[in-house]
Amino acid sequence: MAVSIVFNTATDAGLAELNEFMVARSYLVGFSATQADVALVAAIGKCPSADKFPHLARYYNHINALTAAAKGSLAAGVKVVAGAATAAASGAGGKKAADSDDEDDDDEGDDLFDGSDDDSEVDVLDLKAKAAAAAAAASGKIKKKKIEKTSVVWEVKPAEVETDLDEVEAKIRAITQEGLRWGQEFKKVPVAFGIVKLVISAVVEDEKTSLTDIEEEIESWEEVGSLDQLDMQKVT
Repeated sequence: MAVSIVFNTATDAGLAELNEFMVARSYLVGFSATQADVALVAAIGKCPSADKFPHLARYYNHINALTAAAKGSLAAGVKVVAGAATAAASGAGGKKAADSDDEDDDDEGDDLFDGSDDDSEVDVLDLKAKAAAAAAAASGKIKKKKIEKTSVVWEVKPAEVETDLDEVEAKIRAITQEGLRWGQEFKKVPVAFGIVKLVISAVVEDEKTSLTDIEEEIESWEEVGSLDQLDMQKVT
């Protein structure tokens, strides 16, 4: 039964998962150090903060204290796959992936940490290389999304000649929505028979602002006789 759990040694979140994984363990797999531990410590790169990751720091210092000769004499323990992601073995924490041609329901056959199953294989991968490659590939290629905006002009005709357009303007400017920016100046334009209309304008962000909501609110006021859209243009 081949089982692997991937830890991302390039992020604090990945180190936190690995720290939890090492709470009750001295080694990655089994009860003695293997080449898998050497590979994982190399992937981590430097001793993690003992305050943030005490169990992982303890593990790192323990493996890192081994002499080069001692490390060279360690058993392989598990298969080490170079270059893709970080590593670990089955247990709590990380992302587990299990591949088995024949699953044995016998508990004795599923003990992945007793070091006695020579056929079990745990891949240890280095996510730092992948993360660095992804960051390099993404640099210069990720473009900031363009914010689509629209300029809109309406005319507001009062319900009565006596309607105070200054009050109407104040109510309109009190309407707020994300991505809505009212024009600096609203114009009062004579129509006929003493009636004056208010010409208003705004710039809106298309994905954030609802023109329908704005128009329905203004049209619902008793001071407003009608609201008509005079112009709409994309802002470049």
